[in-house]
Amino acid sequence: MHSEVLETNLAKAFETGDVVLGSDNLTISVPIKVRGQTIGAMRLKKSEIAEAWTQDETNLAIALSDQLSGALESARLYRESQQRAARESLVSDISARISAVSHTDAILRETVQELGQTLGKASVTFQLLGSADGQAKNQEKRSESLDGTGKAKR
Repeated sequence: MHSEVLETNLAKAFETGDVVLGSDNLTISVPIKVRGQTIGAMRLKKSEIAEAWTQDETNLAIALSDQLSGALESARLYRESQQRAARESLVSDISARISAVSHTDAILRETVQELGQTLGKASVTFQLLGSADGQAKNQEKRSESLDGTGKAKR
């Protein structure tokens, strides 16, 4: 039953965003907030022979929660920046390989192969317009599919 009360206090700290003092005066539940949004809560419990939480100790627990929040936000931002960098690097690599090819058929084939290696099994369709004004007078329609290895098939 004691653990049910503590879980309730954690839930209350999470839901309200406020520090919750346990009925034993030895346990506090402190919300963890990131960008003003409560994302969790932590429970701190003193030993049975300790005195109740003082205001200074409670402020220290809140400061600890703020530090944890900052670290979690930094980790999230770092992970996002790493994912963004990996995507940008992939796009740059594919663009460089495509740019190195000068013939239209070879460019299309290279693009399909690179997309296939990146995305797995996919179907890619290219439709090139023959004139600069976008009219479809001289259309070249090219459709290539990929097998599971990323190799182009016609």
